[in-house]
Amino acid sequence: MTLAPGGGGGIESDPNFGKLSSRDRELHLWAMSQTRNQMALQANHEMMPECVGQADAVAKEHSHPLGDKPLVDVSTDEALGPDYVKLQTELLSLSQNSKQIIAEKSVHFVIIDGPDAVIEAIRQVVQSVRNNSKL
Repeated sequence: MTLAPGGGGGIESDPNFGKLSSRDRELHLWAMSQTRNQMALQANHEMMPECVGQADAVAKEHSHPLGDKPLVDVSTDEALGPDYVKLQTELLSLSQNSKQIIAEKSVHFVIIDGPDAVIEAIRQVVQSVRNNSKL
């Protein structure tokens, strides 16, 4: 199976993919067309159900599987329904040291829509680790 660039709900299908420079879009599309990347995407797709099952099993055994490790969940501000809210709550419960950052005016690919929120999340995690402090 070949996963075509722009298909399957990838980053290319995000309406804000056009915000990237033409060079970045070209490089992304070229990289995604490479056989080795297609094989890696396919392998990831095939093993995802097993990984999700394992993660669910660990989460059921431990109330906070990540302990006190800093975890920042960068979420969209889109109204995506109760399943999305439930997922975010579950993600935040993985650690006792977690917080949520809302990337305003973003959709699924926050790395394009709200890169500042992603940068801020990374900054906060690094600071928490360096200072051995809560988020």
